[in-house]
Amino acid sequence: MISIREVNGNRVMERDGQFVCCDTPVMRAYFERQVGEFHGRVLTTGLGLGVALSFLCALPAVESVDCVEQDLEVLCAYGELPEKASLILADAWELQGEYDCCFHDIWSDYEGKEAEASRLEARFGAPLQVSLPKTFGR
Repeated sequence: MISIREVNGNRVMERDGQFVCCDTPVMRAYFERQVGEFHGRVLTTGLGLGVALSFLCALPAVESVDCVEQDLEVLCAYGELPEKASLILADAWELQGEYDCCFHDIWSDYEGKEAEASRLEARFGAPLQVSLPKTFGR
């Protein structure tokens, strides 16, 4: 079961008591560094708390953002959808389309996921940014 709670003034999403993602100043700064130059049609995989989605939708050069999430419970926990955004309930591997930029935010720990990340980059034909380096703390 998905739960969202506040910890030290920051939102944290958990599944059955296990960390999934968080919304902290460090996380927002990380997104800004990773996607601040994005433009055109953007794909992001993994919704979580919607931090990346909201940030991407606020960028003037971004025309639209498709956010793919495979977990209906995560989608249902999300609030109001930002302008420019579309939520898609699907597995990213099943999605068809071309994008100018892609941001994959689907791992709580990136370690060992390099090959999978490279396959996602090849599939969507856009520069890849991958969230959450293994050093990102919980």
